[in-house]
Amino acid sequence: MKFRKFLTAFVVVAAVFLLAACASEKQYKNKYNVVFWCEGEVILSYTLEEGEKITRLPDMPAEQAGYDWNIEPLPDAVYKDTTIRITRSPKTFTVTFQSDYGYIYPDTLDFKFNSIMRDMPIPEREGYEFIGYRYGNKLYNSDSVFDIPDNVTMTAAWRDLFGYEETDFGIKINSYWGTSGTVVIPSEIDGMDVTDIEKGIFNGVSVQSLSVPFLTAPFDYIGYFFGLEREESSQVPTSLREVFIRGGETIADSAFYDCSRLSVIELPDSITSIGDYAFYNCRSLKDINLYAVTEIGDYAFYNCGNSEFTELSLPKVAHIGKHAFENCSSLTDVTVNKVETIEEYAFFNCSSLRNVDISAGNPPVLGEYVFYRRATDEEYIVIPNLKIRVPTPVDYRKNRYWIEYADKIDMMTTSGMGHGDIK
Repeated sequence: MKFRKFLTAFVVVAAVFLLAACASEKQYKNKYNVVFWCEGEVILSYTLEEGEKITRLPDMPAEQAGYDWNIEPLPDAVYKDTTIRITRSPKTFTVTFQSDYGYIYPDTLDFKFNSIMRDMPIPEREGYEFIGYRYGNKLYNSDSVFDIPDNVTMTAAWRDLFGYEETDFGIKINSYWGTSGTVVIPSEIDGMDVTDIEKGIFNGVSVQSLSVPFLTAPFDYIGYFFGLEREESSQVPTSLREVFIRGGETIADSAFYDCSRLSVIELPDSITSIGDYAFYNCRSLKDINLYAVTEIGDYAFYNCGNSEFTELSLPKVAHIGKHAFENCSSLTDVTVNKVETIEEYAFFNCSSLRNVDISAGNPPVLGEYVFYRRATDEEYIVIPNLKIRVPTPVDYRKNRYWIEYADKIDMMTTSGMGHGDIK
């Protein structure tokens, strides 16, 4: 009986001590600060005991156009002083671009609010210069900040590159207002063909690339609309490097006369005739397509070509004018198919020339000194190491025009003709 009383008393005392210990533990539990920061300011602060969860959140800041508010992930429980940051991030919007009668790709892009629009597409429109995209009363370009808090459509803004007037024949371009080194002369303006260009419209402009609809009369030579006269020592701007001709049948006389830095010419297959002096002294020329050409004028490629100007293939040429390729010192191989006439001095002083392949069965009419070079100021000799390969060597050796080259003539061993490029 006494033992039971003792055991009961012990249990009661132990329970009292245990409850006291728990109360003491709760009383002395660590407390930590919870702080919410936004844009450098404290917007809410309070204290939680160790192990408690964060359940109380601040009121979010007022919405700002173009931005989303983001709150950092909350911890499962608080075991230290804790700072929760609320930040804003720019929203992403889709911009649709309209070219306004031009060409554009791509026509949609995504931009973050308040970002630079440096990757915006640049449209093209013949005869106009792109100056940016309009939205409302504001003009946006690749240096602009996208500050529109919504999906929008922007429309290309253009500036006329050319001033012009109507004539009885079509449109005459009489001024150029652009500043770019790349110039594209339109084929038509306001639905009318461009037929004339005023002399001097590119004065003061460093044109490097020029695209023209055609190069026949009245475009007698490039100097015509660069404001230079034929008698002047320089016919075209020294800046001009490449020319693209989009139509026509003829490259007019002196079209690129003395264009010493011009390296690339692109011709359409419609071009069949190269005029006299057309590429005279184009010392940098390295690439031109002559596939469809049937006639080459006098002095057409006189003193032409850089070190890449080595091979010449003329599959359709019937006539090569006098002095046409004189002084083309890098030229090594010439291939022609249907040639009927090669006039005097056509390949004179082409000192590197080694192979001439002629597929014509009938020996072409040949002028004087076609395959000669200058030995001294007063003496000309046949180009050394030259081989002339033809389908009927006997006929050529007996022909009065070719007899002086008899020891150079050999049987043609290949039938492959070139593709019409000068390289």
